[in-house]
Amino acid sequence: MYVIIDRVKRRDLIRKGYFAGVALTGVIAVRVNCHISLLFIHKAYHQRGIARSLFESMVDDCRRANEANRKAFTSSPLP
Repeated sequence: MYVIIDRVKRRDLIRKGYFAGVALTGVIAVRVNCHISLLFIHKAYHQRGIARSLFESMVDDCRRANEANRKAFTSSPLP
């Protein structure tokens, strides 16, 4: 647990929570390279599509981040 907290403090993890009212029912975290580090759903909320919703939301975020980080290179012919 200490390692996860340390990474969150260093902003190496991007995390999202899923709430039912005020109760946190699920959480996902990915590293900045979009590698999933953790995905947890409270036992009482299994089989409700929460993990899928969190996963799909994070995939969308990673795709947008990847598009924003793409670089365009152009070249000109040598004289």
